[in-house]
Formats: sequence, structure tokens, C-alpha cells
Amino acid sequence: MTSLTTIPSIEPDRVALGDSWVWKRYFADFLPATWTLTYALVNASGQITITASDNGDGFHLVEVAAATTAGYTAGTYNWQAYVTSGTERYQVGRGVLQVKANYAAESSGLDDRSHVKATLDALEATILGKASKDQRAVTLNGVSLESMSSEDLLNWYDRYKVMYQQELDANKIAAGLGSGRRILTRFTK
Repeated sequence: MTSLTTIPSIEPDRVALGDSWVWKRYFADFLPATWTLTYALVNASGQITITASDNGDGFHLVEVAAATTAGYTAGTYNWQAYVTSGTERYQVGRGVLQVKANYAAESSGLDDRSHVKATLDALEATILGKASKDQRAVTLNGVSLESMSSEDLLNWYDRYKVMYQQELDANKIAAGLGSGRRILTRFTK
């Protein structure tokens, strides 16, 4: 199925619905001739189970077809990887996977903003007096935006603006672009 020239040898941290997902893993003590590698991904919307195959070179090969991933639900999933052989089972990894929407499959638009961005937008709209009913109903620390003082709104806005900038920087770094921030270093004898 895979036509990638180089298959990543570590689990991805971001994938998209409707894309083929491919990676491989090597475990010296758990070779695929004897052990089966399985991933269990879970979030509030359900569970996804992925079973790797033997790549023929000592690696476990994970391949999930685009048609299969198109049926999954976007969101943040916690995952565990484990190997089994007979009645033995050992956990060999765990992490978090961001499953992003397939923009090409969306026909009626999609709000793909993060929680941080959506909250920042609600704060800004409330401060400007242009918030929708849903935006005014957003709660922070148990208090709805419409019930907050101007000072609290501005404080929350400043906090969320920093968090959103951190998200943007992380996305740039993940795309290999760097954060755009300068790091100054001084060398002394």
C-alpha cells in the first residue's frame, strides 16, 4: 500500500482524516515474527484500534488506508501501544495524537479553531460588544463572559493571547518553519 520512500520510524503527533497513515516501529525484544503490535487510541468520541503487520525487516509496519481514516472522528486522542504474543502483553509506548479534519471532505464549512483560539475570539468579541449569544455564554473559572468585569475580560484576553501565540509558534515549529522568534546568545571566555 505504501509508496513513501522513507517511512517514519516513530509515531506521528498529527495526522489528517482521509490521509493514509504510515509508520514503523522496531522493538529488539518484540520482533513481529512472534509479537503483534497494536495501538489503542481513545477520546470521548470513542476508540480506534490499529494493528501493525510484519514489514519483513524486523519492523512492525503500521498502515491505515485513507478510506479507513476518512471514517474516523477528528480530535485529540490519547494512545497506548502494546505487543502481544499468546497470553503475554506488554505496553511499549504511549502518547497523544492530533487527528485533524479533512478539509476536502467538508461541504458546509468547518470551525477548526482550537479551544484557545475560539475562547480568544469570544473574549475579543465580548470586549468589543459584538459577541454572539454563544460567545457570551463561554465560561472561564465558572464565570460566563457576559458576567465578567471589564478588568477580568482584559486579564483573560491577555492570558489567551499568550496561549494562542504559543500555539502558533508550535505549529510553525512542527511545520519546520521555526517560531520566528530570535534567540540571542552571548559567548564569553
